[in-house]
Amino acid sequence: MIRQQVELLNTEGVELEFTEDALRAVARVAADVNKTVENIGARRLYTVIERITEDIQFDAPDLDQVRVSLVLVCA
Repeated sequence: MIRQQVELLNTEGVELEFTEDALRAVARVAADVNKTVENIGARRLYTVIERITEDIQFDAPDLDQVRVSLVLVCA
């Protein structure tokens, strides 16, 4: 799923990168949501990834060659 988003945005000239910590956080969020609401399995993971990247996808056609790194930031 990550690779699909990376390749999709690459067609728009956007280089998308997820750090290992960000990948773990995405998986953790999807698993936690599946525990608290209806468990829809991997579809939840896809939804989380889609929500994270939706603004980037929307803006991608207007961007010139850009690199986006998604990292986990703890407050």
